[in-house]
Amino acid sequence: MSESDSGDERDGEGESPLVWASSASVGAEAAVAIVRALLGAGADPKKRMADGSTPVLVFAARGRHELIEPAFVAGADLDVRDSVGGESALYVAARAGHADAVRTLVRLGASVDGTTGGRETPLSAAAVWGRLDAVQALLDARANPNALDAAGDGPLHKAAEHGHAEVLRALLAAGGDPSLRADKRAGGGRTPLEAAQSGTADAASRDACVTLLKMRHGKGATQSI
Repeated sequence: MSESDSGDERDGEGESPLVWASSASVGAEAAVAIVRALLGAGADPKKRMADGSTPVLVFAARGRHELIEPAFVAGADLDVRDSVGGESALYVAARAGHADAVRTLVRLGASVDGTTGGRETPLSAAAVWGRLDAVQALLDARANPNALDAAGDGPLHKAAEHGHAEVLRALLAAGGDPSLRADKRAGGGRTPLEAAQSGTADAASRDACVTLLKMRHGKGATQSI
């Protein structure tokens, strides 16, 4: 069977018909029908495009949650990473705030705390950008609010630094530790409170995060991991 016959023929930009089906111009019902037909004709849901992406990575990035399950049933790897930063489908969906895609990936068994090359989790990606719905979907799936990346920051640090008070509140309610500090030898060393105080948010957002963290900060020694 040729690439054309199997539904894997690329266009001029290296995009396969599977990926084209997820474009914004194609409605959900039609997209699902096209993807199922292509997969039935032998299209490979694991095949990478010229930029290193796979169909599932693109579906997640575009928020096309309805296309993820057909690709998974046909053999797609939900935890595949892109070839640049080691980002998973769950990571890119969380970063973009596509909560439905996050829920679909989690339901199908994607690794909730899988990390990038810099040890960032999907929860950290959602926290950076203030994606509250995606954060809550990940927390509902028992994502770890205290996981630290290679720089020593975690979801609380990210939310606090960028002034996302409602995200910070959700993380704290799910067991996030306001006193968490990475071992300085690992390149980190700041607490979420310090991240909020030195962050880039406007004054009102920064103050809201500082107040939340001061209210929840436990007594005694700071936890170090």
